[in-house]
Amino acid sequence: MSGALFAVVGHPNKGKSSVVATLTEDDSIAISRQSGTTTRCRYFPMSVDGQELYTLVDTPGFQRARKVLRWLEEHNDSVADRQSTVRGFVETFRDTGQFPDECELLQPVLNGAGIIYVVDGSVPFGNDYEAEMEILRWTGRPSLALINSMGDGAYEQQWRDVLGQYFQVVRSFNAMNAEFDKRIDLLSTFAHLDESWRASLDLAVDRLKGERQARNHRAASAIATMLVEMVSHVEEQNIGPEGEPKAFVKALEFQYKNFQRRREEKGRRTIEKLFDFRRVIREEDAQELQLGDLFSMRDWYLWGLSKTQLTVVAAGASAAAGAALDAVTLGASLGAVAFVSSLVGGGAAWIYSDKLASLRIKQVMPLGGRTIAYGPSRHRNFPYVILGRALTHLKILKQRTHAQRQVLSLPETTGQVSAPGEGAESAHWYQALDKPQQQDFDRQLANLSEGKDMLSSHQRLLELVEPLIAAMDSDSQ
Repeated sequence: MSGALFAVVGHPNKGKSSVVATLTEDDSIAISRQSGTTTRCRYFPMSVDGQELYTLVDTPGFQRARKVLRWLEEHNDSVADRQSTVRGFVETFRDTGQFPDECELLQPVLNGAGIIYVVDGSVPFGNDYEAEMEILRWTGRPSLALINSMGDGAYEQQWRDVLGQYFQVVRSFNAMNAEFDKRIDLLSTFAHLDESWRASLDLAVDRLKGERQARNHRAASAIATMLVEMVSHVEEQNIGPEGEPKAFVKALEFQYKNFQRRREEKGRRTIEKLFDFRRVIREEDAQELQLGDLFSMRDWYLWGLSKTQLTVVAAGASAAAGAALDAVTLGASLGAVAFVSSLVGGGAAWIYSDKLASLRIKQVMPLGGRTIAYGPSRHRNFPYVILGRALTHLKILKQRTHAQRQVLSLPETTGQVSAPGEGAESAHWYQALDKPQQQDFDRQLANLSEGKDMLSSHQRLLELVEPLIAAMDSDSQ
């Protein structure tokens, strides 16, 4: 079964290439505000696991539609012969240098492609567009119109009134912010234009949904692996029999933090590739860092847990302390934090520490040499910081389409990533979890800090993180 073929056509610089990039998840497609960026047809297949599901053709824009239509009218005697007249036009002018853009864009349509006509709903309708739509109607191919508003969409209703006279289906579709479910809905619409496409596009929808679930699972696994490696990491150095351990603290701490930054960077690149973002530029790359440094303690309670939440963790399994904490944290404030801390005494002192890890003599060697180690991290907020940053980065990626070319912004937030059943503006992801889930997270992350049950903790963290990732898709609906 061959995939369906669609030619994306329209006026120059109205978002055709953006539509193609979004629907094929291909961020290599050139997109520019400058007219004439696309001069030749380019074919972009959408494939999953090597199977081609459908192909979009990025075409040049119409340049002289009214002259083309005039030629067609002058050389046609019957409505029944309109398609052959269009074919005659292309054959007449294809190699002459006249009407190069029109010949180029019409060829895939004459070869059997369905038509996706793209207009900008932020600009008014004009006579040139009417000529374009009439030419496309002469081809006799199944057609759909997309209103891809590149501004405020002030003229969308005017466009709907006009487009409905020429096209079987009219849809609003902003290629810059059309998230996964909107793209799936559009594909389902395509399937109704021509019965011969239905099987191919129904399969495409099923395969893309399955691929999305698989990507969510792989992303959860990648984040869980990153957590395990970062939280459990240890830097070691042989200092010999006479070396003073304290003299090596700064060097080891420097190496330790460099490893963590590199590992977080590797994790982000892994996630970006999972979702086929291979050319994304982040603000870190552009020297316009918005996320903040991983080790900026000032930002730790933005990305990780608040002091109040960490105090709840410090309370451990004490039911009495837990009940009191629940009552206090309803109105979390600095006063509440002080009160809650008094419930657990000195047990929560690590909450306020900026000490990430400690230096220790790990081994006394047989000939008197010694090895010192820095790590693993014992700060209970560190894994939450890693996780909060990773989930925020992933959510921004999942809300981004492959048509976007601006620098990826990772703004300072409070880690607002919804849990299943929550809206996009829900509270911090940790607060949205129920008590058993919170306790499970705390237990697994504590195990990582203590070097316990690493394999089982990885698997359980994957299972806990995956629903949070899947919920990001439903947030956009």
